[in-house]
Amino acid sequence: PASSTRGRLVASLPLSSTTPVLVHPTPPPSLPQDTLASLPPDSSPLLVRLVRELSAARSFSDLHLETGLPLDTLYLLAGHLAEWGHARVALPLTEESLFALRPDAPTHADSEVAAEYAAAFGARPALPLLSALALFSEPRRFGDLSRSARVPARRLVQATVFLWQRRVIHQLQTCLLAVAEVARPAVEPERLVAWQLMQQLRPMLHGEHSLEELSWHEGVPRRALLQMVAAFPDVLLPVLMPAVGEDFEEAQDCG
Repeated sequence: PASSTRGRLVASLPLSSTTPVLVHPTPPPSLPQDTLASLPPDSSPLLVRLVRELSAARSFSDLHLETGLPLDTLYLLAGHLAEWGHARVALPLTEESLFALRPDAPTHADSEVAAEYAAAFGARPALPLLSALALFSEPRRFGDLSRSARVPARRLVQATVFLWQRRVIHQLQTCLLAVAEVARPAVEPERLVAWQLMQQLRPMLHGEHSLEELSWHEGVPRRALLQMVAAFPDVLLPVLMPAVGEDFEEAQDCG
């Protein structure tokens, strides 16, 4: 069942105070106030406080600071929202976020999404729907999009979140696949450091764990992971996979 699938996803995440994971509203309903209106009358005030602070750019750590709620309580409440279909757990929107159109994205002019987009942004939006879809026709970092798109940054964020909530676009993560063994380098200290890190991570280098997960599990900065890949480009292959929260069936091997 869908509800148990969402519950397994929440339970499977490596949550901590620094985990780059958030909860954000998904349609229906699509806005925090709509989510509040749809909650049971006897909902916990803690749940109401959380929903009021939901944002596509806030991690659990951010929500902890904003609401004052303990992290364990936030994880529990997030699980309830995901079970009820009012939210999903996903990586927060940052400049490093990588988005692309979903293969099944509704791109025709008379789609339900087109009507909702017009209702949300007006008949003549600063960023028309077709232009927004074109931005995500191939995987691109959000930071690159924000610098190249000729629209106000705030409007681009709003359009991106709108399409993301409605599963028109999905976020991707880079996983690493080791395709060969490498002998210990005899020289080049920097290459030796990269080799040692690769040996440390070897059990997770089979194309199913993202850079974020590797960094979190092993306490390794993302920069060091990128340096490792640069040191052994013929051995470590980047593989793009749906990110945490996009679709459990698609993301379970990567998240």
